[in-house]
Amino acid sequence: MHICPTILPVALADTDRAKTLLGSSRGISVRDAVHAAVMLNHDVSKIATFDAGFDAIAGVRRVALR
Repeated sequence: MHICPTILPVALADTDRAKTLLGSSRGISVRDAVHAAVMLNHDVSKIATFDAGFDAIAGVRRVALR
């Protein structure tokens, strides 16, 4: 697994997609929706996190940390 060394900006398209994700994914926070939207808009499908909220987002695969 490679860690993404690039910091991706949040653009208008990302906030629009985050709004859509909030309406279609139960129980996710606004912060998770923004992170997921940026990921999806840049074809990033995996995230390493303790946050199980990402499990509810289609197209995002959470790699659970221990």
